[in-house]
Amino acid sequence: MALLRSLSLAMLPPLPPDPSNSVADRPEAAALGRQIFFDTRFSVNDAVSCASCHMPDHFFTDARPFGVGVGVIPLNTMSLVGAAYSEWQTWDGKNDSQWSQALIPLENPLEHGGTRMQYAQVIAEHYRAEYVALFGPLPDLADRQRFPLRGGPVVDPAAAASWAAMRATDQDAVNRIFANIGKSLAAYERTLLPQPARFDRYVASLDDPDPSQEPPLLNDEEIAGLRIFIGKGACTQCHNGPRLTNDAFHNTAVPGAPGVPLQRGRVDGAAKVQADPFNCLGRYSDAAPEQCTALRFQVTDPAGLVGSMKTPTLRNVAETAPLHAHRPVCHAGGGGRTLQRRRLFVAGTQRAETARALARRSQPACCVSAHTDRRSPVELLPGWQEARSPWPRTNILNSTAVAVPALSKQRSRSVSSPANIVRRVPPSHPAPPLLTHTAVVVVALYIGAQMLSDLTSLKIGLIAGLAVDMGTFIYPITFTLRDVAHKTIGKRHTQLLIWLAAAVNLFAVAYFWWVGGVAGDPVWGLQAEWEAIFSVNLLGRIVLASIVAEVVSELVDTEVYHWFVTRITRRRQWARVLASNSVSVPIDNLIFAVGAFGWLLPWAVVWQIFLVNLAVKFGVTLASMPLIYLARDQEWREE
Repeated sequence: MALLRSLSLAMLPPLPPDPSNSVADRPEAAALGRQIFFDTRFSVNDAVSCASCHMPDHFFTDARPFGVGVGVIPLNTMSLVGAAYSEWQTWDGKNDSQWSQALIPLENPLEHGGTRMQYAQVIAEHYRAEYVALFGPLPDLADRQRFPLRGGPVVDPAAAASWAAMRATDQDAVNRIFANIGKSLAAYERTLLPQPARFDRYVASLDDPDPSQEPPLLNDEEIAGLRIFIGKGACTQCHNGPRLTNDAFHNTAVPGAPGVPLQRGRVDGAAKVQADPFNCLGRYSDAAPEQCTALRFQVTDPAGLVGSMKTPTLRNVAETAPLHAHRPVCHAGGGGRTLQRRRLFVAGTQRAETARALARRSQPACCVSAHTDRRSPVELLPGWQEARSPWPRTNILNSTAVAVPALSKQRSRSVSSPANIVRRVPPSHPAPPLLTHTAVVVVALYIGAQMLSDLTSLKIGLIAGLAVDMGTFIYPITFTLRDVAHKTIGKRHTQLLIWLAAAVNLFAVAYFWWVGGVAGDPVWGLQAEWEAIFSVNLLGRIVLASIVAEVVSELVDTEVYHWFVTRITRRRQWARVLASNSVSVPIDNLIFAVGAFGWLLPWAVVWQIFLVNLAVKFGVTLASMPLIYLARDQEWREE
């Protein structure tokens, strides 16, 4: 039972974060990535999109033995469903993130066949607003002297020459746009998650005190195949966990198709990922070096890596055919000094029908490989490329489709109707909530600190003989809390929070005015004191000036913070707080001092309040900077 439960999607953990992609979980990035995914303009011939091989109605594969883009790719197309859980992408693991993997097909001459310069031009012409909102301004790509229409480190001599003639700074700008295209695509691909299938409902039913099922969830043949899968077949040695893959690399010694070059597998992939300028440790990554554990400690010893390919998931496997189901040979053992073929023979009550049921219902690893089809590449050109699965469309490991609304961008062209896009969202693991527990705490602290600082600013105190409003010791903390909110709920929702806090404070002002107008009980005896403190003149000027200063300065703080983390660095969180507060605190102080006390107090006192407040606020800012570490960086990236 424990083994069966471990294979169920009920055990699937939350989606792991991708520290190398700061927009990985932002809805705007996913929306942009979805449009790019179906847009054929991201190809050399305006005919190929990501969906050409990753078709939604085939669980983001293509039901072909080999992928077909501009040419024929001599590998089977891997499913994107649940791929975000894997540390390594592609059959040989040559990429350590989904966003860096998404860049490879775009310039591969057999897939999309274009260049990064071409794709930057498409972004500038058709997706400028969406891109700028996510990543900041684009360079002036209209300058053809600096930015040719086509160019990149590709096999096309003309495009390669154009790229080599560009200045290093211009190449870097285009590389960043190219990387951000990949990050947007990855944000969309992270939404493609497996959904519970009949197998998962069967596992859940085993805990039901009333085992009667009409009709049964699995028939006798399927249960017999399942016994082999978790028993004598030893399939769970590799196909384990809720996604039915260990995401590791194995040499199964299954030969490649005739006419296809031998794939060296992980031994080449390990070298490629180390050299990839878009890897986790590269300059276009948003991760700190210590967050790139997988890349820093990957196994690179050739022993055991030659010929090793990644274990594919068996989720929705009946829809990701063609399969190697015409023979009962499942694995050829490999690795080490001996390569010895092993066969799974089915005898006795486990007859050939049971073996076929195993292939049809739970498809072991032999049935999905990078080299399973025996036909030559010539047979896979147009006219031969519509191979379909021979198995029934209902499968115990298949999940049902969930329709997603069609794309809003009419300009996006698609090889597959956008209305057919499929998202898999497991009910037991819904999409991350807008407000995490940390975000709720930060929002409450932010609004509470603002109200407290506004109220205490009604008193002008003497500190070391200098005039200072007493809200000064609290208010600077709100700037740091705003920065924490920016991390947890994103830029746009932080801007909304600023306006919401202002509305709450305005309501408090109005309520105090109303309370002041209500006749006091003579027994209470403090009506005069209340009116003195919360008079319309004093309360109105000080609190209203404070609210205006808060809104203006914290909106500026938001923009400076966003500029710093998107254009400077994400690796020094204290620096982003210091930079944004260094701009916003003086603005706030000036607006507040003049608005609250100008023409009310002597100007010498006003400027003394300004200077003392400024010094105190910077001191409190420095003391409050550790608060930025209350939340994990980019815990929620929606902006």
